[in-house]
Amino acid sequence: MKNNLFETFERLSLDHTLNFFLSSQTGERIQVEFCRANSKPWTVFLADHKSKSMRNVTRKLLPEVLSAMNSSIHDLEAEVSGHLLMQAGFCDHFIREVTELLGPPAVQQAILGTQRLMDDLTSSVNQILDQSEIQKNQGQVGDSQADRLRSQESSGAAGSPSKAKRNGRTSLRVIR
Repeated sequence: MKNNLFETFERLSLDHTLNFFLSSQTGERIQVEFCRANSKPWTVFLADHKSKSMRNVTRKLLPEVLSAMNSSIHDLEAEVSGHLLMQAGFCDHFIREVTELLGPPAVQQAILGTQRLMDDLTSSVNQILDQSEIQKNQGQVGDSQADRLRSQESSGAAGSPSKAKRNGRTSLRVIR
């Protein structure tokens, strides 16, 4: 569960940066910073000795680093879980407010459209990765499709509402 929880948090958290505070078995304060922009998004250090104890790590090394600082990964799991549950509560409140404002059919249609878009995007990315892997195994590097996907993503075409409409799919509309 550890890596799945942290991987999900890294993907879905509404926060780009966040700090968690834990206590070690010896009573020292441990600070764990999450920063989505970093290649190693987790920074762990003793709060009173930041410069001497700071470690930038990936989620896979969190248990090791926390153990070395006399803390438990379970404490951080509880903090991260609580934070995700709080965000889920805020999302639920947001959906209820928007439903009251715009009506259930509009919200249901928007949610279904987003689900379809995400499913289509996931399927397309997986298909391209599978094709790329097959080409690599055959000794041919298939960068053309991956390059096309990257250029679509950077131009916004891959998930643009206009493209979704052309494919006959429901699209989200921004209501101002």
